[in-house]
Amino acid sequence: MTHFKTLCGTTAIATILSTTSAFADVTAQQVWGDWKDYMTNFGYFVNATEDMSGKTLTVSNVELGVDIPDTDQDIAIKMGTMTFSETGDGSVIVTLPESMPMNMEFEAAPGEKVVMEAAINQSGFTMIVSGSLEDMKYIYGASSIGMSIDKFEVSGEKSPSINALAFTMNDVSGTTRAFAEDGLREYDQTMKTSSMDYNIDMEGPESDPGKVMMKGSIADMNADALVSMVEGMKGQFATDMSAALEAGFAMKGGYTFGAGQSEFAFDGPDGTMQGTSSSAGGALDVAMSKDAGLVYGGKSTDIKISATVPQLPMPIDMTMAEGGFKLAMPITAGEELQDFGLAIRMIDFTIPDMAYAMIDPMGQLPRDPATIDIDVTGKAMMFASMMDPKAMESGNAPGEVHQAQVNSMTLKIAGAELTGGGAFTFDNTDKTTFPGMPAPEGELDLKLVGTNGLLDKLVSIGILPEQQATSVRMMMGLFAVPGDGPDTLTSKIEVNGEGHVSANGQRLK
Repeated sequence: MTHFKTLCGTTAIATILSTTSAFADVTAQQVWGDWKDYMTNFGYFVNATEDMSGKTLTVSNVELGVDIPDTDQDIAIKMGTMTFSETGDGSVIVTLPESMPMNMEFEAAPGEKVVMEAAINQSGFTMIVSGSLEDMKYIYGASSIGMSIDKFEVSGEKSPSINALAFTMNDVSGTTRAFAEDGLREYDQTMKTSSMDYNIDMEGPESDPGKVMMKGSIADMNADALVSMVEGMKGQFATDMSAALEAGFAMKGGYTFGAGQSEFAFDGPDGTMQGTSSSAGGALDVAMSKDAGLVYGGKSTDIKISATVPQLPMPIDMTMAEGGFKLAMPITAGEELQDFGLAIRMIDFTIPDMAYAMIDPMGQLPRDPATIDIDVTGKAMMFASMMDPKAMESGNAPGEVHQAQVNSMTLKIAGAELTGGGAFTFDNTDKTTFPGMPAPEGELDLKLVGTNGLLDKLVSIGILPEQQATSVRMMMGLFAVPGDGPDTLTSKIEVNGEGHVSANGQRLK
C-alpha cells in the first residue's frame, strides 16, 4: 500500500504541475489553497513558505509528506518554487522555474534509508487559467517537459549508479476542466505531445555488478483522462481506497501513440544482451470505479524485436502483427454478480528460420506465423474488497466465480489450428461432484485443423516418437469426431447438472 500511495502522490504532483495547480478566478491565494486541497485528498500533508507581494503569490520550500500506515515513519518529498500571478482580468498565470528539484526521503526498512534526488525540467512553459472556482478551465503548453533522476541512494551506498535516467515530452499542449458535480471534484483532461524521449543508463554496485542501457522515443502521444475525486475525504483516497470507491471516486483514461523505437543493452556476469525494438503504434487504457471495477488493456501493432543473447548461438529476430491484452476484474464487495474478463492477443508472430532449422533442418514444418487469441469473460460474486489490505492478507478467497464464457479462442502454429468457444455456470454450493471445485454446467465447442499432418511431421523429423503420436491420435479419437474438411476434427464437451461429462454425446464421466 505504501508503494501505491507513493505512486499516486508522484502522479498527482505531475498532474498538478501540468493542470490542477492552475485553478484560478479570484485570488492567487485561493488557487494555492485549492492545490493544497487536491494534494490532501491524495493523503499528503503540505508545508510551504508563502509570500504575497502585490498580485503575485510565491510559494517556496514546498514539502509534501505522507504517513506510512502502522509505523511512525513518513515519506517526504521536497520541491522547489512556483508563482501564481493575478492578471486582473479574472485569470491567473502560473510560472514554474526551468528546473524544479523534487527530492524524496524515506526509510524502507529499519536502518535502511532511501534518498532520491530528481528534477522536473521544462522549457517554454505557459499556463493560463480562467473561469470560476466551481468550474475552471486552463490551457497550458511547453516546448518540453521532463523528469530526471540523478541520485538513488540506500543507506549511504549508491545502488545503482545513475549515469542517465530521464524522460522528456516534446511540444506539449493540453487543457483541463476542473468542476464540482454531485459532491465530486471532476478533472477532465487532454494532452498532446509530438514525441516522448527516454534515456536510461545505470550501473550496479560492486556487490551486484551489471549495466542497463535503454533509450528511444515514441511519437504522437495523445492522452485523455476523467478523474472524479471525492470532496472532503482528505486523504482517504490513499489510506482507504475501498471507502473512496464507495463514496464515488472513479477514473477513466488512456493514451494513443504512434511509431516508436528503442535500443537496449543488459550487461551482466553471463555476458551482454543487446538489441533493438520498434512498433507502428498502439494504445493503452485504464478505468477504475465501484461499478466497473478495474479495467486495464493495451495493444501495439507491427512489433519488431532484434537481439543477441549470450546463451543462444543465433540472433533473435521476432515480428508480430499485433500484440495486446485486456484485464477486467471486480474490486469491491457487493451482493450482485460483477463482470470479469481476460483477453490476450498475439497475432501472426514469427521466429527466425534459424531457430526452426535447429529442430527441422529439412524444412518440413510450415513456417507460417503463429497466433494466440483468447477472450474470456464471466461473472463473479465478491465477498471482500480487493483494495482492502487486511482482507487480502486474511488468506480467504475474496470471491467466487459463477459464470465463465470463452467468447473466442484461436491457437495456430506450424500448420495446425485450434478454435473454439463455449460457456459454463458454476454451482459454488456443490464442491463434491468435482472435488475441490464448484460444479460446472455448460458446453465447449472445439475445432482442430491440421493436427494429424503436424503429428506426421513431428514424427518424421524425430521430435515425437511414433508410439506417442499414436497415443495422441487415440486420445483425440475419444474426444473428437471427423469434421467437414480434410484433417479436421470437431468436439463438443458437455457437462450437465448431474455432473455427467460427455464428448460428442458419448459419456465420459
